[in-house]
Amino acid sequence: MAAKVLLVEDDRALREALADTLCLGGHDYRAVDCAEAALVALTEEPFGLVVSDVNMPGMDGHQLLAQIRSRYPQLPVLLMTAFGAVERAVDAIRQGAADYLVKPFEPRTLLELVAKHALGKLTAGDCDGPVALEPASVQLLELASRVAQSDSTVMITGESGTGKEVLARYIHQQSPRATPAPAAARWPARAPPDRHDLLPSIYRERVWPPAPATCAARTV
Repeated sequence: MAAKVLLVEDDRALREALADTLCLGGHDYRAVDCAEAALVALTEEPFGLVVSDVNMPGMDGHQLLAQIRSRYPQLPVLLMTAFGAVERAVDAIRQGAADYLVKPFEPRTLLELVAKHALGKLTAGDCDGPVALEPASVQLLELASRVAQSDSTVMITGESGTGKEVLARYIHQQSPRATPAPAAARWPARAPPDRHDLLPSIYRERVWPPAPATCAARTV
């Protein structure tokens, strides 16, 4: 059974249009007109995804996102706005938003994102990829998935053993170029500072602990 969607939109006409789109897409939903009502709804029944407008009277979408991340950290939130400010979108993603839609958008775009992000809906690529539980790791995989859809050049950095190759394969699996399988090439890790060799092994791990792999994208 498809996960239920909580729709948060203060504009009545748009709320009804979005509700019709979800209904036609076969998704069960509950629609509310403000963030405060959304928080009440979340205490009354489970949802697989929250789709919320950003600009609303009272608590806005970014504030609602913060509340949901605090109370329901595994619940994905998709934000919608008519103001396509890049800084706000990036900030929302960093705060844990699953995605950021700029109005107007095609109904199929909403349905594709609902199918992608709603809890319980896994694609074949998701099943083959890494499993993440920590919020930071979940956000990293979400970023990697979005980058995979672009033609950006991606550089992954991190100490040996932190999962760089796993992340690279995940990006490849999520991209339109998923076949053939990528070839892994390995280079020696950067040598540590000279003073590192002078320390007993018990201190080496304390002074230079391996940092998690990170992902950066550059458009070329």
